[in-house]
Amino acid sequence: MLNDFVEKVPKDTFTQLMDALISANTLKASEKEKILQNHTRVNMASCFIDIVMEKGTDASKDMITSLQTINPQLSSELSSPSSQDNKGKKHLFAGLRNRRLLSEEQEECWTQICPPWDKDAELKHWLKDSLENLRNKEVKYFRWYLRTANESKDGFRPIRRCRLKHADRLDILDLLLQMYPAKTKEVTEKILVKISSNTARNWILDLFEELGDKELKYCQMLLQSTHKLKGGTKAMKKIPVEGGEKVDAADLMMQMYSSQNREEVEKVLNELKESTDEVLSEDEQHSNPSSPAAATEKGVRSMLLDFIKKVSIETLEQLLKALVADKVLTASEMKCVLEKNHTRVNKASCLVDIVFERGVEDCQKVIHHVHSIDPALYTDLKTSQQALFKRLRSKLKEDGKTKDDGREEEGEEEEEGGAA
Repeated sequence: MLNDFVEKVPKDTFTQLMDALISANTLKASEKEKILQNHTRVNMASCFIDIVMEKGTDASKDMITSLQTINPQLSSELSSPSSQDNKGKKHLFAGLRNRRLLSEEQEECWTQICPPWDKDAELKHWLKDSLENLRNKEVKYFRWYLRTANESKDGFRPIRRCRLKHADRLDILDLLLQMYPAKTKEVTEKILVKISSNTARNWILDLFEELGDKELKYCQMLLQSTHKLKGGTKAMKKIPVEGGEKVDAADLMMQMYSSQNREEVEKVLNELKESTDEVLSEDEQHSNPSSPAAATEKGVRSMLLDFIKKVSIETLEQLLKALVADKVLTASEMKCVLEKNHTRVNKASCLVDIVFERGVEDCQKVIHHVHSIDPALYTDLKTSQQALFKRLRSKLKEDGKTKDDGREEEGEEEEEGGAA
Protein backbone atom coordinates (compact mmCIF):
# COMPACT_ATOMS: atom_id res chain seq x y z
CA MET A 1 0.00 0.00 0.00
CA LEU A 2 2.06 2.78 -1.39
CA ASN A 3 -0.11 5.61 -0.17
CA ASP A 4 0.42 4.27 3.38
CA PHE A 5 4.20 4.21 2.79
CA VAL A 6 4.17 7.83 1.60
CA GLU A 7 2.07 8.87 4.57
CA LYS A 8 3.80 6.83 7.30
CA VAL A 9 7.50 6.58 6.45
CA PRO A 10 9.61 8.52 9.02
CA LYS A 11 12.21 10.89 7.65
CA ASP A 12 15.17 8.97 9.13
CA THR A 13 13.91 5.68 7.62
CA PHE A 14 13.40 7.41 4.29
CA THR A 15 16.96 8.84 4.35
CA GLN A 16 18.48 5.45 5.20
CA LEU A 17 16.41 3.82 2.46
CA MET A 18 17.73 6.22 -0.20
CA ASP A 19 21.32 5.67 0.97
CA ALA A 20 20.85 1.89 0.87
CA LEU A 21 19.52 2.01 -2.68
CA ILE A 22 22.43 4.24 -3.75
CA SER A 23 24.88 1.73 -2.26
CA ALA A 24 23.11 -1.03 -4.20
CA ASN A 25 23.36 1.06 -7.42
CA THR A 26 19.55 1.09 -7.65
CA LEU A 27 19.32 4.84 -7.06
CA LYS A 28 21.66 7.55 -8.34
CA ALA A 29 23.03 10.39 -6.19
CA SER A 30 21.54 12.88 -8.68
CA GLU A 31 18.12 11.25 -8.19
CA LYS A 32 18.48 11.66 -4.43
CA GLU A 33 19.20 15.36 -4.96
CA LYS A 34 16.08 15.65 -7.10
CA ILE A 35 13.98 13.97 -4.39
CA LEU A 36 15.34 16.31 -1.71
CA GLN A 37 14.34 19.35 -3.78
CA ASN A 38 10.75 18.71 -2.63
CA HIS A 39 9.80 20.77 0.40
CA THR A 40 7.76 18.25 2.41
CA ARG A 41 8.40 14.71 3.63
CA VAL A 42 5.26 13.50 1.86
CA ASN A 43 6.32 14.94 -1.50
CA MET A 44 9.85 13.58 -1.10
CA ALA A 45 8.48 10.10 -0.44
CA SER A 46 6.05 10.36 -3.34
CA CYS A 47 8.82 11.47 -5.72
CA PHE A 48 11.07 8.66 -4.43
CA ILE A 49 8.41 6.01 -5.09
CA ASP A 50 7.74 7.43 -8.55
CA ILE A 51 11.43 7.09 -9.47
CA VAL A 52 11.66 3.54 -8.09
CA MET A 53 8.52 2.46 -9.97
CA GLU A 54 9.89 3.81 -13.25
CA LYS A 55 12.99 1.62 -12.80
CA GLY A 56 10.92 -1.57 -12.84
CA THR A 57 10.32 -4.69 -10.75
CA ASP A 58 13.94 -5.29 -9.69
CA ALA A 59 14.24 -1.80 -8.20
CA SER A 60 10.91 -2.24 -6.42
CA LYS A 61 12.12 -5.51 -4.90
CA ASP A 62 15.38 -3.86 -3.77
CA MET A 63 13.38 -1.09 -2.11
CA ILE A 64 11.12 -3.55 -0.26
CA THR A 65 14.06 -5.71 0.85
CA SER A 66 15.93 -2.66 2.17
CA LEU A 67 12.82 -1.44 4.00
CA GLN A 68 12.47 -4.83 5.72
CA THR A 69 16.03 -4.44 7.06
CA ILE A 70 15.87 -0.73 7.97
CA ASN A 71 12.38 -0.60 9.50
CA PRO A 72 10.85 -4.08 9.97
CA GLN A 73 7.85 -2.67 11.85
CA LEU A 74 6.84 -0.32 9.02
CA SER A 75 7.45 -3.07 6.46
CA SER A 76 5.16 -5.37 8.42
CA GLU A 77 2.45 -2.70 8.68
CA LEU A 78 2.52 -2.09 4.94
CA SER A 79 2.55 -5.75 3.92
CA SER A 80 -0.50 -7.89 3.51
CA PRO A 81 -0.42 -11.57 4.62
CA SER A 82 0.32 -12.57 1.02
CA SER A 83 3.15 -10.11 0.60
CA GLN A 84 5.87 -12.70 1.21
CA ASP A 85 5.76 -13.67 -2.45
CA ASN A 86 6.48 -11.51 -5.46
CA LYS A 87 2.80 -10.90 -6.12
CA GLY A 88 2.46 -9.43 -2.67
CA LYS A 89 5.46 -7.21 -3.26
CA LYS A 90 3.96 -5.91 -6.49
CA HIS A 91 0.70 -5.28 -4.64
CA LEU A 92 2.55 -2.90 -2.34
CA PHE A 93 3.08 -0.65 -5.35
CA ALA A 94 -0.47 -0.78 -6.69
CA GLY A 95 -2.37 2.44 -7.18
CA LEU A 96 0.22 5.06 -6.18
CA ARG A 97 -0.76 7.47 -8.93
CA ASN A 98 -4.46 7.09 -8.23
CA ARG A 99 -4.12 9.29 -5.17
CA ARG A 100 -1.01 11.39 -4.74
CA LEU A 101 -1.00 12.87 -1.25
CA LEU A 102 -0.95 16.66 -0.96
CA SER A 103 0.95 18.71 1.60
CA GLU A 104 -0.99 21.06 3.90
CA GLU A 105 -0.02 23.99 1.68
CA GLN A 106 -1.24 22.16 -1.43
CA GLU A 107 -4.49 21.10 0.27
CA GLU A 108 -5.19 24.74 1.09
CA CYS A 109 -4.42 25.76 -2.51
CA TRP A 110 -6.66 22.99 -3.87
CA THR A 111 -9.54 24.21 -1.69
CA GLN A 112 -9.12 27.68 -3.20
CA ILE A 113 -8.96 26.28 -6.74
CA CYS A 114 -11.94 23.98 -6.24
CA PRO A 115 -14.24 25.03 -3.39
CA PRO A 116 -17.17 22.68 -2.58
CA TRP A 117 -19.72 24.85 -4.40
CA ASP A 118 -17.65 25.22 -7.61
CA LYS A 119 -19.78 24.63 -10.72
CA ASP A 120 -16.65 23.41 -12.55
CA ALA A 121 -15.72 20.93 -9.84
CA GLU A 122 -16.08 17.93 -12.15
CA LEU A 123 -13.62 19.40 -14.68
CA LYS A 124 -11.14 20.36 -11.97
CA HIS A 125 -11.22 16.92 -10.38
CA TRP A 126 -10.66 15.40 -13.82
CA LEU A 127 -7.65 17.67 -14.34
CA LYS A 128 -6.26 16.79 -10.91
CA ASP A 129 -6.64 13.04 -11.53
CA SER A 130 -5.12 13.32 -15.03
CA LEU A 131 -2.03 15.14 -13.76
CA GLU A 132 -1.64 12.91 -10.71
CA ASN A 133 -1.60 9.85 -12.97
CA LEU A 134 1.42 11.21 -14.86
CA ARG A 135 4.89 10.04 -13.93
CA ASN A 136 7.45 12.69 -13.01
CA LYS A 137 9.06 12.47 -16.46
CA GLU A 138 5.66 12.84 -18.11
CA VAL A 139 5.04 16.00 -16.07
CA LYS A 140 8.28 17.37 -17.56
CA TYR A 141 6.99 16.54 -21.04
CA PHE A 142 3.66 18.18 -20.20
CA ARG A 143 5.50 21.38 -19.27
CA TRP A 144 7.52 21.14 -22.50
CA TYR A 145 4.42 20.97 -24.71
CA LEU A 146 2.89 23.93 -22.88
CA ARG A 147 6.08 25.95 -23.29
CA THR A 148 6.60 25.19 -26.99
CA ALA A 149 2.98 25.29 -28.15
CA ASN A 150 2.40 26.72 -31.63
CA GLU A 151 -0.93 28.56 -31.55
CA SER A 152 -1.53 28.21 -35.30
CA LYS A 153 -0.97 24.43 -35.20
CA ASP A 154 -1.95 23.41 -31.68
CA GLY A 155 -4.80 25.85 -31.16
CA PHE A 156 -3.44 27.30 -27.91
CA ARG A 157 -0.72 29.81 -27.05
CA PRO A 158 2.47 28.85 -25.20
CA ILE A 159 3.23 29.61 -21.56
CA ARG A 160 6.54 31.28 -20.75
CA ARG A 161 9.39 29.18 -19.39
CA CYS A 162 9.70 31.17 -16.14
CA ARG A 163 6.09 30.28 -15.30
CA LEU A 164 6.64 26.56 -15.87
CA LYS A 165 10.20 25.93 -14.65
CA HIS A 166 9.23 25.09 -11.06
CA ALA A 167 5.56 24.23 -11.62
CA ASP A 168 4.40 20.94 -10.08
CA ARG A 169 1.11 19.18 -10.86
CA LEU A 170 -1.10 21.54 -8.86
CA ASP A 171 0.69 24.63 -10.24
CA ILE A 172 0.15 23.33 -13.78
CA LEU A 173 -3.53 22.69 -13.06
CA ASP A 174 -3.89 26.27 -11.81
CA LEU A 175 -2.10 27.63 -14.90
CA LEU A 176 -4.27 25.59 -17.28
CA LEU A 177 -7.45 27.03 -15.75
CA GLN A 178 -5.97 30.53 -15.81
CA MET A 179 -4.44 30.53 -19.30
CA TYR A 180 -7.08 28.52 -21.17
CA PRO A 181 -10.39 29.19 -19.37
CA ALA A 182 -12.60 28.31 -22.34
CA LYS A 183 -10.75 25.17 -23.47
CA THR A 184 -8.88 23.78 -20.47
CA LYS A 185 -9.94 20.19 -21.08
CA GLU A 186 -9.26 20.40 -24.82
CA VAL A 187 -5.70 21.67 -24.26
CA THR A 188 -5.03 19.04 -21.58
CA GLU A 189 -6.31 16.21 -23.77
CA LYS A 190 -4.17 17.35 -26.72
CA ILE A 191 -1.03 17.30 -24.58
CA LEU A 192 -1.88 13.93 -23.01
CA VAL A 193 -2.29 12.50 -26.52
CA LYS A 194 1.11 13.92 -27.55
CA ILE A 195 2.77 12.37 -24.51
CA SER A 196 1.18 8.95 -25.02
CA SER A 197 1.64 8.88 -28.81
CA ASN A 198 5.33 9.85 -28.59
CA THR A 199 6.26 7.30 -25.92
CA ALA A 200 9.03 5.75 -28.03
CA ARG A 201 10.48 9.17 -28.83
CA ASN A 202 10.04 11.13 -25.60
CA TRP A 203 13.72 10.50 -24.81
CA ILE A 204 14.43 13.20 -27.39
CA LEU A 205 12.67 15.74 -25.17
CA ASP A 206 15.07 14.95 -22.31
CA LEU A 207 17.76 16.88 -24.21
CA PHE A 208 15.57 19.90 -24.95
CA GLU A 209 13.46 20.23 -21.80
CA GLU A 210 16.16 21.85 -19.68
CA LEU A 211 17.37 24.24 -22.39
CA GLY A 212 16.68 27.95 -22.04
CA ASP A 213 15.11 30.01 -24.80
CA LYS A 214 18.51 31.09 -26.14
CA GLU A 215 19.75 27.50 -26.34
CA LEU A 216 16.58 26.44 -28.15
CA LYS A 217 17.12 29.23 -30.65
CA TYR A 218 20.62 27.93 -31.43
CA CYS A 219 19.34 24.35 -31.70
CA GLN A 220 16.85 25.63 -34.26
CA MET A 221 19.62 27.37 -36.20
CA LEU A 222 21.97 24.39 -36.10
CA LEU A 223 19.34 21.95 -37.28
CA GLN A 224 18.83 24.05 -40.40
CA SER A 225 22.54 24.75 -41.05
CA THR A 226 24.17 21.64 -42.44
CA HIS A 227 27.65 23.16 -42.39
CA LYS A 228 27.50 23.81 -38.63
CA LEU A 229 27.06 20.18 -37.59
CA LYS A 230 30.37 18.48 -36.83
CA GLY A 231 31.69 14.92 -36.67
CA GLY A 232 30.58 13.79 -40.11
CA THR A 233 27.06 12.87 -39.06
CA LYS A 234 24.51 13.32 -41.80
CA ALA A 235 22.64 16.57 -41.14
CA MET A 236 18.90 16.62 -40.74
CA LYS A 237 16.72 17.21 -43.73
CA LYS A 238 15.29 20.71 -43.67
CA ILE A 239 11.51 20.68 -43.40
CA PRO A 240 9.55 23.57 -44.99
CA VAL A 241 8.32 26.21 -42.56
CA GLU A 242 4.57 26.69 -42.61
CA GLY A 243 3.07 30.15 -42.33
CA GLY A 244 6.36 31.76 -41.40
CA GLU A 245 6.42 29.92 -38.05
CA LYS A 246 9.71 28.72 -36.60
CA VAL A 247 10.36 25.00 -36.95
CA ASP A 248 10.44 23.34 -33.54
CA ALA A 249 13.76 21.58 -32.97
CA ALA A 250 12.36 18.67 -30.95
CA ASP A 251 9.55 18.11 -33.45
CA LEU A 252 12.11 17.94 -36.25
CA MET A 253 14.10 15.36 -34.33
CA MET A 254 10.97 13.32 -33.73
CA GLN A 255 10.02 13.44 -37.40
CA MET A 256 13.35 11.91 -38.42
CA TYR A 257 13.21 9.23 -35.71
CA SER A 258 12.36 5.61 -36.36
CA SER A 259 13.31 2.35 -34.67
CA GLN A 260 15.76 1.68 -37.51
CA ASN A 261 17.81 4.86 -37.08
CA ARG A 262 17.78 5.57 -33.34
CA GLU A 263 21.56 5.24 -33.17
CA GLU A 264 21.94 7.87 -35.91
CA VAL A 265 19.51 10.21 -34.16
CA GLU A 266 21.38 9.85 -30.87
CA LYS A 267 24.61 10.82 -32.67
CA VAL A 268 22.88 13.91 -34.08
CA LEU A 269 21.56 14.81 -30.63
CA ASN A 270 25.00 14.55 -29.05
CA GLU A 271 26.53 16.50 -31.92
CA LEU A 272 23.82 19.11 -31.66
CA LYS A 273 24.47 19.53 -27.94
CA GLU A 274 28.22 19.95 -28.50
CA SER A 275 27.66 22.40 -31.37
CA THR A 276 25.15 24.41 -29.34
CA ASP A 277 27.53 24.65 -26.38
CA GLU A 278 30.34 25.82 -28.69
CA VAL A 279 28.23 28.43 -30.51
CA LEU A 280 26.91 29.78 -27.20
CA SER A 281 30.44 29.92 -25.82
CA GLU A 282 31.65 31.88 -28.88
CA ASP A 283 28.60 34.17 -28.66
CA GLU A 284 29.38 34.86 -24.97
CA GLN A 285 32.93 35.85 -25.92
CA HIS A 286 31.77 38.15 -28.72
CA SER A 287 29.20 39.83 -26.47
CA ASN A 288 31.90 40.59 -23.88
CA PRO A 289 30.84 38.45 -20.92
CA SER A 290 33.01 40.61 -18.63
CA SER A 291 30.64 43.53 -19.26
CA PRO A 292 29.22 44.51 -15.82
CA ALA A 293 25.76 45.14 -17.30
CA ALA A 294 25.60 41.72 -19.00
CA ALA A 295 26.88 39.93 -15.91
CA THR A 296 24.40 41.77 -13.68
CA GLU A 297 21.43 40.95 -15.88
CA LYS A 298 22.38 37.28 -16.10
CA GLY A 299 22.90 37.06 -12.34
CA VAL A 300 19.65 38.81 -11.44
CA ARG A 301 17.58 36.65 -13.79
CA SER A 302 19.19 33.51 -12.39
CA MET A 303 18.39 34.60 -8.83
CA LEU A 304 14.77 35.38 -9.70
CA LEU A 305 14.21 31.97 -11.28
CA ASP A 306 15.55 30.41 -8.08
CA PHE A 307 13.39 32.83 -6.05
CA ILE A 308 10.24 31.27 -7.58
CA LYS A 309 11.04 27.93 -5.99
CA LYS A 310 12.25 29.17 -2.61
CA VAL A 311 10.21 32.24 -1.57
CA SER A 312 7.65 31.79 1.23
CA ILE A 313 4.13 33.15 0.85
CA GLU A 314 4.72 35.54 3.79
CA THR A 315 7.83 37.03 2.17
CA LEU A 316 6.07 37.21 -1.20
CA GLU A 317 3.12 39.17 0.20
CA GLN A 318 5.44 41.66 1.95
CA LEU A 319 7.50 41.96 -1.23
CA LEU A 320 4.46 42.78 -3.38
CA LYS A 321 3.45 45.58 -1.00
CA ALA A 322 7.00 46.98 -1.05
CA LEU A 323 7.07 46.89 -4.87
CA VAL A 324 3.77 48.80 -5.04
CA ALA A 325 5.15 51.42 -2.63
CA ASP A 326 8.29 51.64 -4.80
CA LYS A 327 6.08 52.02 -7.91
CA VAL A 328 7.54 48.90 -9.52
CA LEU A 329 4.04 47.41 -9.55
CA THR A 330 0.61 48.99 -9.58
CA ALA A 331 -2.02 48.05 -7.02
CA SER A 332 -4.03 46.30 -9.76
CA GLU A 333 -0.97 44.23 -10.75
CA MET A 334 -0.47 43.15 -7.15
CA LYS A 335 -4.15 42.18 -6.96
CA CYS A 336 -3.79 40.19 -10.20
CA VAL A 337 -0.75 38.29 -8.87
CA LEU A 338 -2.53 37.37 -5.64
CA GLU A 339 -6.04 36.66 -6.88
CA LYS A 340 -5.58 35.06 -10.31
CA ASN A 341 -2.96 32.62 -9.01
CA HIS A 342 -3.85 30.12 -6.29
CA THR A 343 -0.46 28.53 -5.54
CA ARG A 344 2.65 30.05 -4.04
CA VAL A 345 4.81 29.07 -7.04
CA ASN A 346 2.36 30.58 -9.52
CA LYS A 347 2.13 33.84 -7.57
CA ALA A 348 5.95 34.06 -7.52
CA SER A 349 6.35 33.14 -11.21
CA CYS A 350 3.68 35.67 -12.20
CA LEU A 351 5.64 38.42 -10.43
CA VAL A 352 8.89 37.32 -12.07
CA ASP A 353 7.21 37.21 -15.47
CA ILE A 354 6.06 40.83 -15.04
CA VAL A 355 9.48 42.18 -14.05
CA PHE A 356 11.30 40.11 -16.72
CA GLU A 357 9.19 41.98 -19.27
CA ARG A 358 10.05 45.34 -17.71
CA GLY A 359 13.81 44.87 -17.79
CA VAL A 360 16.86 44.47 -15.57
CA GLU A 361 16.28 47.64 -13.52
CA ASP A 362 12.97 46.40 -12.11
CA CYS A 363 14.47 42.93 -11.61
CA GLN A 364 17.22 44.50 -9.50
CA LYS A 365 14.62 46.35 -7.41
CA VAL A 366 12.93 43.04 -6.61
CA ILE A 367 16.24 41.56 -5.44
CA HIS A 368 16.94 44.71 -3.38
CA HIS A 369 13.60 44.38 -1.57
CA VAL A 370 14.15 40.65 -1.00
CA HIS A 371 17.45 41.58 0.68
CA SER A 372 15.60 43.94 3.04
CA ILE A 373 12.56 41.74 3.76
CA ASP A 374 14.15 38.28 3.97
CA PRO A 375 17.96 38.41 4.36
CA ALA A 376 18.18 34.61 4.78
CA LEU A 377 16.42 34.03 1.44
CA TYR A 378 18.64 36.62 -0.25
CA THR A 379 21.76 34.87 1.07
CA ASP A 380 20.46 31.51 -0.15
CA LEU A 381 19.75 32.90 -3.64
CA LYS A 382 23.13 34.60 -3.81
CA THR A 383 24.96 31.46 -2.68
CA SER A 384 23.16 29.30 -5.24
CA GLN A 385 23.94 31.81 -8.00
CA GLN A 386 27.63 31.90 -7.09
CA ALA A 387 27.79 28.09 -7.03
CA LEU A 388 26.15 27.95 -10.47
CA PHE A 389 28.56 30.47 -11.98
CA LYS A 390 31.49 28.60 -10.40
CA ARG A 391 30.38 25.38 -12.10
CA LEU A 392 29.96 27.19 -15.43
CA ARG A 393 33.40 28.81 -15.19
CA SER A 394 34.92 25.43 -14.34
CA LYS A 395 33.23 23.84 -17.36
CA LEU A 396 34.45 26.63 -19.66
CA LYS A 397 38.00 26.19 -18.38
CA GLU A 398 37.82 22.44 -18.96
CA ASP A 399 36.45 22.96 -22.49
CA GLY A 400 39.19 25.50 -23.21
CA LYS A 401 41.87 23.13 -21.93
CA THR A 402 40.51 20.31 -24.09
CA LYS A 403 40.61 22.54 -27.18
CA ASP A 404 44.15 23.73 -26.36
CA ASP A 405 45.31 20.11 -25.89
CA GLY A 406 43.78 19.27 -29.26
CA ARG A 407 45.65 22.14 -30.93
CA GLU A 408 48.93 21.04 -29.30
CA GLU A 409 48.43 17.49 -30.59
CA GLU A 410 47.75 18.84 -34.09
CA GLY A 411 50.91 20.96 -33.89
CA GLU A 412 53.00 17.95 -32.79
CA GLU A 413 51.64 15.88 -35.67
CA GLU A 414 52.50 18.65 -38.14
CA GLU A 415 56.05 18.89 -36.71
CA GLU A 416 56.47 15.11 -36.98
CA GLY A 417 55.19 15.22 -40.54
CA GLY A 418 57.62 18.01 -41.40
CA ALA A 419 60.56 16.13 -39.86
CA ALA A 420 59.67 13.05 -41.87
